[in-house]
Parts: sequence; C-alpha cells; structure tokens
Amino acid sequence: MDLGCGYGMALGLAAFLQPGRRLIGCDLDAHRVMIAGQALRPLHAEMSVHDVRAFPVPPAGLILIIDVLQYLDAAEQRDLLKRCCAALLPAAD
Repeated sequence: MDLGCGYGMALGLAAFLQPGRRLIGCDLDAHRVMIAGQALRPLHAEMSVHDVRAFPVPPAGLILIIDVLQYLDAAEQRDLLKRCCAALLPAAD
C-alpha cells in the first residue's frame, strides 16, 4: 500500500519485486491517481483519490508513506502512523 502514491512509481517497484502482491494506492491529486491507475492497470492496482488522514487503512504487509508526513501536523502524523502500525500484518516466516 502506498499512501500518497502520486504516479504509482513505488507501487510499480513493489510489484516488480514481489509479483502477485495486492497493490493499493491513494493520493489527493486526481490526475496523478488516474495516471497511476493506467500504468498499473495490468497489475490490478486499486487506486483512489483520498486524503491519507481519512483513508481507511486495510491490513497490509508493506505500507509506504513517501513525501507525505511533512504536510501533516504532529497530531495527524501520530494518528496516521498509529493506524498504519495497527494495519501491518506480521512477517511471513
């Protein structure tokens, strides 16, 4: 999952490193989400225009938050990080 996915480049890399991974991305910029959705369509990525502060974070094995936290105040950062930590799945052995 990539919160603040932009054009989906990090999701594409994650898919390349582990084919078959479920890809979820959200970003505030509808144009970037549209481009990411087109680029990642063959990988069945689930892209949405959403504010990370209200995004319902589903269980995930990998959560990326690249170039996002600096736009949130301290309380919003803590809330997002708590929700992400709660959603992280245990590592597979």
